[in-house]
Amino acid sequence: MKNLYLIYGSNRDLIEEEKNKIILESGVDEYNLSIFDMDEVSYINAINECMNMPFLSDKRVVVVRNAYFFGTQKASRAIDNDFSKLQEYLDDYPDYTTLIFTASVDAIDSKKTIVKSIKEKGDVIECKAYTKESIIRYIDDTLKENGLTLKTEARNELMDRLQDDSLNFKNELEKLLIYSKTNKDISKEDVERIILKDPSLNAYELLNAIQSKNKKEALSVYYDLIVSGKDSLYLLSMFASKFEEILYSKDLLSKGLTNEEFMEALHISKGRAYYMIKQAKELSYSAIRDWLRRCVALDYQIKSGKITKDAGVELLLLKM
Repeated sequence: MKNLYLIYGSNRDLIEEEKNKIILESGVDEYNLSIFDMDEVSYINAINECMNMPFLSDKRVVVVRNAYFFGTQKASRAIDNDFSKLQEYLDDYPDYTTLIFTASVDAIDSKKTIVKSIKEKGDVIECKAYTKESIIRYIDDTLKENGLTLKTEARNELMDRLQDDSLNFKNELEKLLIYSKTNKDISKEDVERIILKDPSLNAYELLNAIQSKNKKEALSVYYDLIVSGKDSLYLLSMFASKFEEILYSKDLLSKGLTNEEFMEALHISKGRAYYMIKQAKELSYSAIRDWLRRCVALDYQIKSGKITKDAGVELLLLKM
């Protein structure tokens, strides 16, 4: 395991997955995990935190979210365009700290000296967006690896459903693999029962309830998703992804994009764009970031065994 990571790309779901995997592998507890958002503070705050000794441990992890300066975009604060402090840290950083930068950018600027230093001293991980072809290939490879063959009708139904859920198709496919361990003869009806179609609309209903602080409605939609077969930890990940999606949408809309340009930039349908634009206009930056922080904190509490996933997500909704 290395001490320095840059995780970037257009696939925010994979970025979170890679970041969480590194945190879990490090084995740090909540007292030695610090998360900084460059939309709110300078990266120098994170560098200062990196130099602090771990608390009753031999390891600490510092995460710097929204580190857009690795791309072509300039930071809003002049201080965050001065990389001298970061370069000083990279020249002589402590072995007890793992520093993780994440950035939802399509590409990093390899001409920047600081980017070259990251590549030389750490691990750079690119998280590309899923394509229809890559999803189909992943599904076929996974079925083959598990010795599972489906009749044409069942396979076509599976492909149709999983391609509608490009952010979470791996979770859905895992459900089918679990089912196949006890029943090798999988029919089209089995696929329809096991693999649910894209829950995005339910997610936006939930976000509407959160925005209006309607706890009863929020819990009602949440329980409907649970009854339909969704795991509460999966739903927590989906909440976080949707809030990140809305945050990104606000940034795009602030640049004056038309609805058509917005749809083209994100490669989404008119219906989905409607919900995203609506939420981006109704939720403030501070509200979105607060929910993101709470989702990240709860995710850590669940995975470290401090609270059960079902109770944790319910409490999250009750405390809106």
